[in-house]
Amino acid sequence: MGQPWEAEHPVNQALAEALVAEQFPALAGPLTRLGQGWDNDMWRGEAAPGGEAITIGWRFPRRKMGVELLAVEASVLPALARLLPVSIPTPEWRGAPSPAFPYPFLGYRLLPGVTGDRAALTDAERLALAPALGRFLRALHDVDVEHAAALGVPGDTFRGDMPLAATIIQRHAAQVTGRWTDRLPAVRAAVAAAPPSDTTGRRVLLHGDLYARHLLLDDERAICGVIDWGDVSLGDPCKDLSILFSLLPAAARPAFLDAYGVVDDATARRARFIAIKYGVALLAYGADVGDLPLTAEGGRALDNALDNALDSALDSALDRPISD
Repeated sequence: MGQPWEAEHPVNQALAEALVAEQFPALAGPLTRLGQGWDNDMWRGEAAPGGEAITIGWRFPRRKMGVELLAVEASVLPALARLLPVSIPTPEWRGAPSPAFPYPFLGYRLLPGVTGDRAALTDAERLALAPALGRFLRALHDVDVEHAAALGVPGDTFRGDMPLAATIIQRHAAQVTGRWTDRLPAVRAAVAAAPPSDTTGRRVLLHGDLYARHLLLDDERAICGVIDWGDVSLGDPCKDLSILFSLLPAAARPAFLDAYGVVDDATARRARFIAIKYGVALLAYGADVGDLPLTAEGGRALDNALDNALDSALDSALDRPISD
């Protein structure tokens, strides 16, 4: 059985350059690989249409699911960009399927910054990110749900399903090797004590896949962008709040909650469980594709989530009101 991140239609440099040259001649030129994810390949190019020098990221689906995710991005991101306190990518060029490649693809002006998994963040730098992360998620989760639905944001199929999260954790934990194997007993204990799924039906606008790789940081290690919005959806806030437990150490929580506001205990427990899922998934994926920085960030996420269990100190912080 293949891995869920294996490509159905991988895009190499020659194919990416040919597709851009065929459909956007004014933007044609050499491309370099910018990144590869579960659902998309990303290539970087330089162009000067009309004399303006620009850097473009070309996003090609690796599998059919990626097509659906890009369609949502194309519909939602232009309107969403006006509502958030940090930059997000907005598609400007829309490529069509062709005999050479069966899927549509998108081009974006690249946002500056380095992704969080490449930043080798120190504890102090992670602490410093907390207020900006809290403000960003507060703005995102406050977007009117009906407005978001009208833009084409779908419902989240995950729906805070903790048994499903437990199954995913167990599957990826079985692939964890190296120095993080000593954390597997704690992972199994967390699965055995998995929190219940949400039963309130609460929905907010979610990024849907918020972890270190999808944060852009500037030279001062401040958040300057949030990328990869293919999983944007309406659902349980625990999915996005998992970054409170994966990226941030426990000492950062008061600053995050001052900016974000109240997080009830049940949501926090689900968020921590999702953070464990991110940790083992990134460890398995990073090791399989040979991505050492991402593997290290997965290990850090797992350590943060396991070592920062909910306790009386956090329970106290969860009751903090939204700051004026």
